[in-house]
Parts: sequence; C-alpha cells; structure tokens
Amino acid sequence: MSGSDFGVIKRLFGQEWTDTSYLEAYGKSLYVYACVSKIAEKVASTDFKLYKIINKEGDTEEVKSHEALDLMYKWNPFYTKEEAMETDVINRKLTGDSFILKIRNNAGQVVELWNIRPDLVTIHPSRENYIAHYEITGGDGVKERVEPNDIIHIKYPSPLQDFFGMSPLSSAKNRVDIEGYATEFQKNFFLNNARPDSVLYTDLNLDEKQRKQLLAGWEKRHRANEDEELKNSKTGLLSGGIKYQQVSLSQREMDYIESLRATRDDILVAFKVPKPIVAVTDDVNRANAETAQEIFLSETIIPEISRFLNKINEQLIIPEFGEEYFLSFEDPVPINRETRLAEFTAGVDKWITVNEARADMGLDPIKGGDTLYRPMTLQAMGESPYIYEEDNFKNMHGKRKLKVRFMFGDAIKELKEGLKETVTKTISKSSLFQDIEKRKIYWEYVNKSIDKKAQRMKNGMIRIKNEQKDEFIKRFVKEQPKTRKEIRKLFNMKEENKRLTQWMLYHSLSIFKEEGEDTMALLAIDKPFDIEEKSIRPEILMLLTKRARFFANSVNNTTLLALSSTLAEGISAGEGIPKLEKRINNEYLAFNDYRAELIARTETNAVVNESHLEAYRQAGMPSKEWVATLDDRVRDEHLLMDGEVVPLDKAFSNELMHPNEPNCRCVISPVARVVD
Repeated sequence: MSGSDFGVIKRLFGQEWTDTSYLEAYGKSLYVYACVSKIAEKVASTDFKLYKIINKEGDTEEVKSHEALDLMYKWNPFYTKEEAMETDVINRKLTGDSFILKIRNNAGQVVELWNIRPDLVTIHPSRENYIAHYEITGGDGVKERVEPNDIIHIKYPSPLQDFFGMSPLSSAKNRVDIEGYATEFQKNFFLNNARPDSVLYTDLNLDEKQRKQLLAGWEKRHRANEDEELKNSKTGLLSGGIKYQQVSLSQREMDYIESLRATRDDILVAFKVPKPIVAVTDDVNRANAETAQEIFLSETIIPEISRFLNKINEQLIIPEFGEEYFLSFEDPVPINRETRLAEFTAGVDKWITVNEARADMGLDPIKGGDTLYRPMTLQAMGESPYIYEEDNFKNMHGKRKLKVRFMFGDAIKELKEGLKETVTKTISKSSLFQDIEKRKIYWEYVNKSIDKKAQRMKNGMIRIKNEQKDEFIKRFVKEQPKTRKEIRKLFNMKEENKRLTQWMLYHSLSIFKEEGEDTMALLAIDKPFDIEEKSIRPEILMLLTKRARFFANSVNNTTLLALSSTLAEGISAGEGIPKLEKRINNEYLAFNDYRAELIARTETNAVVNESHLEAYRQAGMPSKEWVATLDDRVRDEHLLMDGEVVPLDKAFSNELMHPNEPNCRCVISPVARVVD
C-alpha cells in the first residue's frame, strides 16, 4: 500500500485530489501556504535539550555535547536543522505523513537524516511485524527497499486505516478549490475575459465594420498593451449619440467575494491557526493579537513539537543511542510578566521564598531571601504529614531495558558490599540472579540488545550484498560467460572476500565497543571501556579479524556456488540475458530473506559475548556464569548448563567460551568470586 494507493481512502469526497495534489496546494493556495509555512517556521526554530536518566528514580542531568545533538542540529551535509524540520512539518501538514530516512555508516550507526516525499513512499504490511518494509521510488523511477528501523514515520492518526495519516486538508480541500476558483475569476475579471466592465451604446444602427472601428478606436485610446504606458484615467470623448455605461458588480457577485473571507477562515480552522497570526486586518488589535499568539503557541505549536520529539525519541534516540537519553524542548509560550508578578505577590512568604521569585525573574539572590516569613499573629493549628513526591518517575515509563540496567547495577553493588563484609570467606551464592524471574528479565534484556544490533548488521549486510549483485550483473551482461569457470572468474572471490572482511571487521569493532561500554555501565564501573583502536588487545583484534574472514569466505562461497549453479542451468536451457538476470536477483533475494538474518544473529551474538568477557576482565570479575533462556525453545544441553560457573578465561563444559551457536539465545553474566 502506497501514498498513492491510500489516496483512494483520502479522496472520499473529491476524486480529483491525489496525494501529490495535497503537496501542490502549498504553492497554489495563499491561505494554505500562510498557515503551513507559519507553523513550520515556528516548529523549526525550537531549540532541543538532551537529557540522561541517571538512576532508577528517574532523575536526569542535561547532556551538553553528544552525537545525538550533533545529528539533530545537522541532519545531512546539505540541510540546516531549520530547513530539514520545516520540510518535515510541511510534508506532514499537507499530507498527514512525514518520512525521515536514516543513513548509516559501515558500522550501522546513523550519521545522516533525510526527508522523503510522502507520495513517493510505499508501505508493505506484515502480519507478524506490522510493517515488512518500506519502498521509496526515486526520481528515476527506481524503487529502493528500506527496512522498518531505517524509517521514522510521523503521522496524524486516521480513523480509516493504520498505515498512513490523514491530512488536515482533507476536511478543507473544497475550500481550497473555492479559493482557486475565486482567484481565477478575479484574474479573468481584470483581464476582461470574464465579462465586459463597460458598454458603449447608441440608438443608431451600425453595421459590422462601423462597430469594429468604434471599439478599436476606444480601446486604442484607453487600453494599453504590454509595451505601452498605462492609459487608464484618460479623458474620453464620445459623439454621434454614443453613450458610455459602467457595468458594476451585482449584489450576488459581491456576496460571492464576501464568502471568500469565510473560505479563508475555514482553512485557518483546519490548520488550527488563529486569524491574527496570518491575516492582519482592521479588527486585530494588540490585545487579541497577543491572545492569538499565545493560543497558537500552546494549542498548535507545542503539540506539533511534542509529536515530532516523541517520535524522534522512540525511533531514533532510544534505539540508536540508548534508553537513558531523551530530547526535550523549552516552552515557547512567553511568560506574561504581569500575571507572573501577581503570582509572586500572592505567593512570596506563603509558598515560595523571595529568592525563588528572584531566580525566576533572572535576578541575583539576596541575603535572607531563602527563609519563609509568616506574621506573628498566625498560629499553627496542627499539621498533617505530607510527603512531596517528584514526578521524575515518569521519565522511566516504557523504559524496561533501562530499568533492567539499574536493577543489574543494584545487584552488582549488593554483591560488592557482600564481598567487603566477608573479606576472605567463600560466597556460597555467587550468582547475581538467584531469583528465576530476575534471570529471565536479564536474558531478555541481553537478547533484545543482541537483536537490535543484529538487525543493524543484517541491514548493512543486505546493502553490501546488493552492491555486489549490481556489480556482478554488469560484468555478467558485458562478458556473457558460458561456463561455470567463466562465471566464477567474474565473481572475483579474492576481492569480494577482502571487501566483505573489511566491512565485517569495522562493524564488529563498533558493536564490540558499544556493547562493552553498555556492560561497564551495567556493572556500575566508574571508568570507560578501554577499547580504542590503538590500545585494543592483539588477541581481541586477531579473534575479530579471524571471525570476519571466516564470515566473508563462508558467505561469498555460498553465494558463488548458488550463482554458478543456477546460471549454468539457465545457460544450458538457452535462456537470454533478462531471464539470467532474474536468476541472479532471485539468489540475492533468497539471501536477504533467509540467510542474512541467521548469519547476522549468529555473528552479533559472538561479538557481543566476546565484548562481555572483555568488559568483565576490565571490571575485575574473575568468573562467568551460563544463563540459559528458560523457555520451550532452549536446547536441552544448554538447560542443563544453567547456573554453571567457570573462571573467566576457561571454557564451559560444552567447550565453548560463551554461547555462540546458531540461533542460541543463552547469555553469560559475571561472577565476583574465584572458582577452580
């Protein structure tokens, strides 16, 4: 289902309107342009603040410098923050939808954001995952598949269906049509094409030649062409019984023009823009202009900013930078100083101090201003206990992963305290998670982290394999090989392995560092994860390089075998280039649909667990524990290993250093005691 397809639903009352028509209205309707541009400019001028949640109570601290802020203030090399945000708001206000494309580097990190025209986006639904993928049609007509986690879709909810939003113009499109008709009427009126603005009449009978001469002479004297000076307001002279009659507007036409004001007001209502914001008229004074501005900011701009930031937090900040971060903004509604002063007058020495009032007004504190003073005549009549509760806990809503991180940190702290108390005594219960429910929460937490990184790896793998496919097709069409040997030669295994190894190693190092930093935070270790490229331990780099080479060779060998087999079969059957190209595309599609996910999950699992081991080592954890996923999918042998503890640098009983088998979802956790 695409923007164009969904237009059938959007156009219930006007078959002539399409999704592109909604976008075109921005340049055709004065009132639509005035409303949408005013909203877009105001939203785009908003300044963001990035906060980090620092404890389980939801307390926060502002983060002044971070890559997330850099990205929000510089979407890409060609758009400023204001241009990008204005485009986003314009798209959404006109069509009900806006789409932002994430561009990733080889490590899967988001480095750019791009606005996508809503009428060029197709959504492919999925019964299992809601959205299977997006499809973007380029200017050259080429369709590009985009994974769901690479698109930020912001919409106005529609009661008619789930995937696309409803345009504010849907209820006002007839008004926009009327505005267009009226504008065209006025244009024609002034061009004298709609009807004459005056008539010349006489009682004489004139033949055709005389009528033409009379009209030509009058227009020559009183109407200018493009190359002449204006001739209006010139004195006219009539003779021979000819009289001039001015044709004025009828009352019906006057009413019609008056109705345009109602049309304007209806369009303003659709976009929730008060009239003084875009139309300065005689009935607008300072008082109602200020009121309109306050209503506009509080009822239109703030909800629009909130809608944008909530989606950005959910689909960009949290998945790409962590649940502990979120963007916020300052209230754009200006403070009414008279009202504020009245509040201070009523509240000082009752519920606020002098210095609190001065701080709110931007003034320096004064001595003694932090004490509340009450009249001596007032006596207490008793006091009921009241506990003031901060509402910071709201910051934790919907952040299950972050709650697990803080729970894990508390468990580590308790374990460390236990070690201090017992000194040299052996801790009998060394596991962090004796409680089965907590064990489940922990392995779910780790698996979600792995799944997120695996999805990034999968998307990157698909991109690089599609590049490989395009290059192979070009060489195939040019050379047109006839044998398996010639096909294998076209593939250039050495170069393909080198390219895929470099990509995989870069991606693995990025995941390794990211997961290591996350684990150090879980362990409540107040020092960075030391994994800079120059300081990385040689054995870690060797291990990751070895896995990257094995990965590249395995993937490319499988691809080449499949290609040579299917192409040899097609060549033997006498198929032409179009059918052979289709065979190549089908093999890569099969990789994208089936093999990519399994490979990405397996490789990510291995890298994440290696990162955990390194973080445990840097944190001084001497041992590790096997934590099985206690559900009906767990392998029997892994279930039996649940709770097994071994030294950090030794293998478990299944001869694995950590879980890394295909589709395995078991995890490891640190143990703070030495075991044999």
